[in-house]
Amino acid sequence: MQAHAKSRARLGWWLMTYLLLAGCSLQADDSQAEALPAVITEPSAASTLELERTIATLLQMQKVTLAAGAFTQTPNLTLARLEHKDANGVLIMGRDYESPRIVQLLIKDGQCLLADEQGKQSPPLTHTRCRPAK
Repeated sequence: MQAHAKSRARLGWWLMTYLLLAGCSLQADDSQAEALPAVITEPSAASTLELERTIATLLQMQKVTLAAGAFTQTPNLTLARLEHKDANGVLIMGRDYESPRIVQLLIKDGQCLLADEQGKQSPPLTHTRCRPAK
């Protein structure tokens, strides 16, 4: 009778462990699946400023300048550094071999956020309104 109780307890322990692990993996998959590419629905000066500051922080750059219509047609934005030119338009420092950076606008749990090409995400944006991209 004691062996049966031990066997039953062991089975219960394995069942609890399995359910706990299955629940954790499902929860992790849900959070990954919710972030969708997005486009801006209500562009404004405040949202553009917020995007510029957030992208600069995300990419560790001093300053980023965006057009007012950035992210309104497509969820992806390719950023390249400005070339340094003299008054005649000739490059001062020669060629720039740095690759352009790509940033994506996402929507997750109804909130807009940005992600870089490595998948690093920004905190939710407060002044930017977006919807899933088509």
